[in-house]
Amino acid sequence: MASQGGAAQGLSLAQLLEPTMLGIYNEILPPSGVEFAVFLNLGDLSFSHQLSVQFKHLAVGRSNVLRIYEVRQHLADTDSEDKPEIRSPEHTGYRLHLLRQHLLHGIITGLAAVQTLASDADGRDRLLVSFEDAKLALLEWSDALYDITTVSIHTYERSVYLLNAEFASSRVQLRTDPNNRCAALIFPRDAIALLPWYQTQAEFDLQDSVQTHTRDLPYSPSFIVKYSSMDERIRNVVDVAFLPGFNTPTIAVLFQPQQTWSGRLKECKDNTSLFLISLDLVAKSYQVITEIENLPYDPLYLIPCSSNIGGVMILTTNAILHVDQASKITSLATNGWARRVTDTLIISEEPPSDVHLEGSRAAFLSDNDLLVVLVNGIVMHVHLDHEGRLVRKLTVEQQMGRCSPPSVLLVQNSVVFVGSLISRSVLLHSQTSEPDKNASLSADGYDNEIDIAWNSTKTRLTISPCDAIEDPGAFIKATFCLRPHGETSLVATSGLDTLGGFSIFNRRIPTRIKKKMPAIAGRRGIWSMRLDQDARSGHRSTASGLSSSHDDNILFSTDMNPAPGASRIASKSQARLDVNITNRLPMLTVAIAPFFSQSHLLQVTTNSLRLLTPDGLEKQAIKDTDGNTPRAKIRSASILDPYILILREDDTLGLFIGEPSRGKVRRKDMSALGDKKTRYLAASFYDDRLGCLKLDEGDARTSMSSPAPSPSHWLVLCRTTGIIELWSLPRLSLVFASNFTDGPPVLQADPPEPSSPMAETPAQVEVEVTETLIANLGETMPTPYLFILFKSGLLFIYQLVPIPSTGSQKLEDGRSHSSISVQFVKRMVQQLSEKEIEEPQLPSVVGVDKRASRSLVPFTVVDQRNIPKSAVFLTGEDSHWIMKGDKTDVMFMHSDYTVVYAFTSCSMWDNTPTFLMSTEEGTSLVEWIGDLSFHGHFAFERIRKGRTYSNIASDSTTGLIVAVSCADQDFVLYDDEGTNVWERDAPNVSYPVLGAVALELIDPASWATIDGYEFGTNEVVNALEVVRLETLSTSAGNKDFIAVGTSIHRGEDLAVRGGTYIFDVAEVVQDTEAKGKRKHKLKLLCKEEAKGPVTALCEINGYLVSSMGQKIFVRAFDLNERLVGVAFLDAGTYVTSVRCLKNFLMITDVVKSVWFVAFQEDPFKLIILSRDTRQLCLLDGEFFFAGNDLELVTMDINGTLRLHLYDPTHMETDEGALLLCPVEFQTHSKSSSLIRVAKYDTFNTSMMLDTSRIVVVQLDGAVSILDSLSPDAFKRLSLLQGQLVRHVQHMAGLNPRSYRSGQSGSSGAGRSLSKGILDGSLLRSFKMLTLPKQRAIASQIGETFDRIMLDCMDLDSEPW
Repeated sequence: MASQGGAAQGLSLAQLLEPTMLGIYNEILPPSGVEFAVFLNLGDLSFSHQLSVQFKHLAVGRSNVLRIYEVRQHLADTDSEDKPEIRSPEHTGYRLHLLRQHLLHGIITGLAAVQTLASDADGRDRLLVSFEDAKLALLEWSDALYDITTVSIHTYERSVYLLNAEFASSRVQLRTDPNNRCAALIFPRDAIALLPWYQTQAEFDLQDSVQTHTRDLPYSPSFIVKYSSMDERIRNVVDVAFLPGFNTPTIAVLFQPQQTWSGRLKECKDNTSLFLISLDLVAKSYQVITEIENLPYDPLYLIPCSSNIGGVMILTTNAILHVDQASKITSLATNGWARRVTDTLIISEEPPSDVHLEGSRAAFLSDNDLLVVLVNGIVMHVHLDHEGRLVRKLTVEQQMGRCSPPSVLLVQNSVVFVGSLISRSVLLHSQTSEPDKNASLSADGYDNEIDIAWNSTKTRLTISPCDAIEDPGAFIKATFCLRPHGETSLVATSGLDTLGGFSIFNRRIPTRIKKKMPAIAGRRGIWSMRLDQDARSGHRSTASGLSSSHDDNILFSTDMNPAPGASRIASKSQARLDVNITNRLPMLTVAIAPFFSQSHLLQVTTNSLRLLTPDGLEKQAIKDTDGNTPRAKIRSASILDPYILILREDDTLGLFIGEPSRGKVRRKDMSALGDKKTRYLAASFYDDRLGCLKLDEGDARTSMSSPAPSPSHWLVLCRTTGIIELWSLPRLSLVFASNFTDGPPVLQADPPEPSSPMAETPAQVEVEVTETLIANLGETMPTPYLFILFKSGLLFIYQLVPIPSTGSQKLEDGRSHSSISVQFVKRMVQQLSEKEIEEPQLPSVVGVDKRASRSLVPFTVVDQRNIPKSAVFLTGEDSHWIMKGDKTDVMFMHSDYTVVYAFTSCSMWDNTPTFLMSTEEGTSLVEWIGDLSFHGHFAFERIRKGRTYSNIASDSTTGLIVAVSCADQDFVLYDDEGTNVWERDAPNVSYPVLGAVALELIDPASWATIDGYEFGTNEVVNALEVVRLETLSTSAGNKDFIAVGTSIHRGEDLAVRGGTYIFDVAEVVQDTEAKGKRKHKLKLLCKEEAKGPVTALCEINGYLVSSMGQKIFVRAFDLNERLVGVAFLDAGTYVTSVRCLKNFLMITDVVKSVWFVAFQEDPFKLIILSRDTRQLCLLDGEFFFAGNDLELVTMDINGTLRLHLYDPTHMETDEGALLLCPVEFQTHSKSSSLIRVAKYDTFNTSMMLDTSRIVVVQLDGAVSILDSLSPDAFKRLSLLQGQLVRHVQHMAGLNPRSYRSGQSGSSGAGRSLSKGILDGSLLRSFKMLTLPKQRAIASQIGETFDRIMLDCMDLDSEPW
């Protein structure tokens, strides 16, 4: 509904279709799973301790996400306790480590590794990426940016062969020549685009002098060829593959001149042909060298054989074929259907098993060994028995093991990668060994060891899992659920069969308070540490693991009240989760840490340094004075045994060093840092236990035979002029200096000239930095990151990466300047609120400014899976966890507390991730809940239930989950007399499969099924909703019930029937059994059979709305036992969804688009208010409102999101009979659920607004938010988006505007209709630009930089 008046006369249609609601589409969770993958070599990209024997990289793609992993080979580490950062496997294995991740403005349809002329010089592969809209992008790795960059983009979407092509229904496919002579893009309309590569410098020099501007390109012009120009018989192409071992590029084309299907096999079968065609890319001539016809009708794909054997493998649904160049066919049947569907294959023996190859993936392990992964994850080995190039027989060896259902299978040397769309993707290692009968199957989805016996060689092929990409996978349905810890989580059904279950997403890391500890207090600081009571000065303990023998045993806290401050030392108490205060010190502590090999404490106060015994007794005190003159107060300090660094309020430094032999602390000479007038804004130490920082006394990246890196100490300084410096200890040598004030994408070593004292006076400071820090982020393979925190709330996060050695230099003032072969690459920018929380004023302190200042606290914990996690916690208002996983990028996640004054990790009581936090509620011991994984910026849990779940809903009354589970069973068809219509005649011939469906009641606290209901044979659930219906059984007059709509399949000859079920979640006496302890059960109240399928359900004013066949019914639930119809509407087609808002209904179907209907109760009637006249296949819809504006949101089968407007005053709506469609926005993925949620205020999360948000859950695992914007904010961000589209280089050279353009041709508007919705993913890229570029863009659109940054903050607000 529109709140404005009618349209003015004389306006164009484009102006008339301006949307009343202005929205933004923000993708908060990227697509998950792997659809395409390729191994490639990008060079040496790691530090010495992370290098593998062979440099391998893995590029994976799904939808619009491109991820680059490094495959690192780790050797066994017998002394792993000394290196808690690295968790080594029991044997030599491979690990995946994420290098880069990009959200592209295009849908990936293929990945390939190619070599160009430049590869001869650097030995690196290039990455070729194909996209859905007929584009090719050539990418290469850049050491300067530590990222992939675009070399070229090739566009074919405007070709005459692709006019009006439906890319969503038939994707383009990418193929490359194994000898790197060309690449091919296969189009849906029997055409192919060829992109030749230059092979030699001689070919490159043959270019015409007129084309000098293209001489730096690695390719010659591409061209498009119709298959009919190669041979007029080629059409309906199934697959194309390049064959190795030929002097010219040669392709195998699998096609069907005449199409058929299983119902026409008596008229037409064996209709597939295979042609081998030689391509002359220079003369553009094509020669068919081999023709093979009368192949089975059901081919799936081609697998080229090696040049030693020749030919190609054809996998069909029922058989595996080898076809050589001489047209000889060798076949292997995998089930009994092979004999029944073809007359071509010569099958010597009947297959003993029933194996189907639909959904399988295959790749060669060696020249004569083919690895096939079936759709159920079973691994099958096929052996080619050959003599020379003559293949005599195909045999299947023993099938064992199970991994995820495959989407892609890669083999390189001994490394195997199985990518999956719906679950984890597994990295495997294959090797041959002597037979071993032990093979253990793990419970989490794939074998610990997959054994396949080779009967011919009496040896065994062993495939061992090394690592996995823990992606949630595809989402089937989703809902919101209130968890026991009080967090609202998104629960999605994901996985299939044994890998099926739920994926739970939390916007914050779920925590719970183990115990409140008010005695510790510590609003100004909390430290948890370990002191070695038996250690002696000069004898440093060599044990530094995270085992229980090295848990923390000392707590230290400090507060400003009572004046002049108070500090406490506490130890573990005999009582559980309690402490004893052993000493109190009447002073404020700035920093404290173990010292002298954990035998003492080093305390820094506001005006002194104090060496303490473990009991807190003073052993030495050093006043911070200049002679007899007191210095400015110490505002921060950093302690790294044996060094102490202090930073005063006048921006001067003090450096001290401990002497273990004397047991004393003394000042250290700082003349190397410059004169006393040098000013610094921030300073800290970095303990490089990873060995990433090395002075250039040779190459920083050495071989694997080099000894393990020894720890080294470094000093990080931030000057008032915006220079970040890195100094080596103990020699105080400047090794790195760079200016960060502009926020450059890369911080490279650029030694600054010595600045005059006037240039560094505080009066001219433009940079206000509160903290700089280098800390490790990661799990088994952590990486150092540089954090720069500004007073304005701006946070820069840079990753430390290696670069080639640069040698040592000297500054103009004679100071030595060594160098290190590293640089810092920007990985994240966050803008936080400038507001600081003030502590409540206490009468004991007067005139003291007390605030919850932001501070970065590094920590390392070990999770429940015994995996170390190195992370950083940001205290202050709007506190955050900053984390990174081996397979994830840097994550910036909200904590559960509005403000955190002090934070520390604590292992005093157990080894679980436990922390001490000082919040507004006091000091508490907090722990993480559950076994967490991370995806995007969300923490997620995977619940394995061992079966597929197709529907899910949450009962808010009881807090329980109801879900529909499916288990495959044989579909047996009976006639009216109960006789089986068809029975199989052999054990290797299978029945059709249809799921056996059951409704389960699940407790979200334990995820145990506490009750269930099994539906009838051949009955499938279409809709599951929690509806509030009128009832006399409650005093309120209404109650929540579970409504289920089903379909009953009865074969092809009989119409589908359905049913409507009403369940109640009844409260029962609690079970006494230890397993159950259930308090509720499902009670069937009503079961009503229907003449058609019941496909959609909802409730309106206490009545049940359901679609039955082609009609919509409104029915009352009479006496809790039967449904009584009160109104109906003839929809005329299959209804996909029904949504209610007050007394309005929104109906979507598969043909007639969307209906807007009103429900009238006196008399009962459904009134059609408006409808869309276009023929669109819509999957789902929902109401979207903000204030007085209302629009209808729909999602079609191609992933196009539309906003429909009901406005009776508009001249184009025929007095409201027609719905306007002012906005079309392309999401490129089908939705599984559209969920309307309430919107809360950004700064006051407890205040609900009169605005809704739409959570879009998609089948590819992506989750997005459709949110409304005010006109002013939309105008600013719209102008900003236009600047970003035009003036920012986008990855792979793709156009963000065309990527989001909907199908405007169907709307008749003659213009792009995506302008009413902004792209949040594109707008978030603004923060990664340099500060001068950000200010320039803000100036060009007529807005201030601060106003734009506030708008960007709103983009990162919590989604629900």
